[in-house]
Amino acid sequence: IVVRLERALGAREPSTVALGASDRVARGLSFGLNSRALAVGALLDVPEAAAGAYDCIRSMAEACAHLAWLHDGPGDREQRARCLELGHARVDAENRAKVLATHQAALVPNDVRANLESQCADAQRVLDDARKEHGAGCELCNDQGRTYRVRDWLERRATAPSATNDDLNLYAAWVAASADAHQLSPTRWWNAERGGHELELSRSTLLTIANTMVRCFLYGWSYVAALLRPEAISEIESIKAELLPTSRSTA
Repeated sequence: IVVRLERALGAREPSTVALGASDRVARGLSFGLNSRALAVGALLDVPEAAAGAYDCIRSMAEACAHLAWLHDGPGDREQRARCLELGHARVDAENRAKVLATHQAALVPNDVRANLESQCADAQRVLDDARKEHGAGCELCNDQGRTYRVRDWLERRATAPSATNDDLNLYAAWVAASADAHQLSPTRWWNAERGGHELELSRSTLLTIANTMVRCFLYGWSYVAALLRPEAISEIESIKAELLPTSRSTA
């Protein structure tokens, strides 16, 4: 699937080199979708590790939310992209500063602390550049950038009168995968089939994970295509028709 989509998008053609902020963001998020989809496939091949696929699906659902907001959100698309770039840069800089702040004790080797300081300085430079490109007075993000908080956007799309099956499935996938990532699925292991290792999930659960991954993947890529090369949407619809039933699935 990845090869077909990359070919449809013309990813290796010079004409698709990212020039604008929305191109950069869309292409970056597509890399995240690809890597997590491949990881899900690898994890499902190892029954004892299969539950780790939920973390990947959560990441994919959040990438889809960012892509959908980039394409459908309010205001100017390039400014929305700059909001995303600013938000991601700000969170990265803040996270690195938090880690550095906890490594001031004497027990921390000087080279470790120096490495963290270098990482913080690099992240701050990226943030400064993002702020400069983003500009001040943005009504979309109040100059804070758009970060990882995607719940409201996903829920609003899933409950809108115009909601599609894809919107419903994506929200359900995000909720279920988030619960599992936070270890809030108390019956997960007790519902598994006990014919093999105690960490193995049931066959029906594995099939649901695989189906959900494909749905998230193609949902996200439909926006990647819409943002970078609209003519590739027909290939995505063809893949969806081949691989997915028309009925709803639940995470």
